[in-house]
Amino acid sequence: MASFNRIVLVGSLTEDPEIRVTNGGISMSRFTLAVDRPTRVMGEASASDFIQVTAWRELAEEIQQSAKKGSLAYLEGSIKTDSFETPQGEKRYTTKVEANRFKVLTGGGAVSAGQSDLPPLEAVGAPLKDSDFDFGEPAGSGQNDSLSFGETEEIPF
Repeated sequence: MASFNRIVLVGSLTEDPEIRVTNGGISMSRFTLAVDRPTRVMGEASASDFIQVTAWRELAEEIQQSAKKGSLAYLEGSIKTDSFETPQGEKRYTTKVEANRFKVLTGGGAVSAGQSDLPPLEAVGAPLKDSDFDFGEPAGSGQNDSLSFGETEEIPF
């Protein structure tokens, strides 16, 4: 079964990014991104989610230099879940985002690591097109690989 772990967020930093360096010399930055969650009830105020974000290496250093509390930022990354045991022996879980692309939209300059094909500023929030999703060929794919539900069958969901 194929799976895909990618998240795209636009939100405001709630604090200046914190940067640390591991014993191995690798930079790590942590910050919280406040992201509005629209309400489904007319007239009700939207709520915000406060998402913990971690970035590594050059991206961590660039974020620390260009982003600050209140900066509106676009980021791409993946969701990571960790677990730990409390002193009372209870298992707890944490969920955070590990950033692999980051761009300050207001309050600083542009920052990106890895590929530099972030969407242009005016495209953030714009409707997505099929060309926005170029994932390449799946591993082990052949020329006849495709999802087929038959000519008269309906999609099963």
